[in-house]
Amino acid sequence: ATAASMISLADGVVVPGHGDHAGRAFVEEQAAAIAGLATLARGIHSGELTLDDALAETPFPGYPAEHVRRPLQRALAQLRGEVG
Repeated sequence: ATAASMISLADGVVVPGHGDHAGRAFVEEQAAAIAGLATLARGIHSGELTLDDALAETPFPGYPAEHVRRPLQRALAQLRGEVG
């Protein structure tokens, strides 16, 4: 929800935490990818997917599996109430 709320603020050049400057399309793509990651985490949490299944369906295909595994594990910990 936080990433999606940023879309309305992306009215010009966007300076992400790293990488090249971007525009609104970048913010939209990132918000969609983060939402996809959250959906995969919920699928793992409910038992519909394994972690390996989720990694195969990653919304971040350009990243190594280990770079996607960590945010999935963090999301799972949040779903289990282990982190705020």
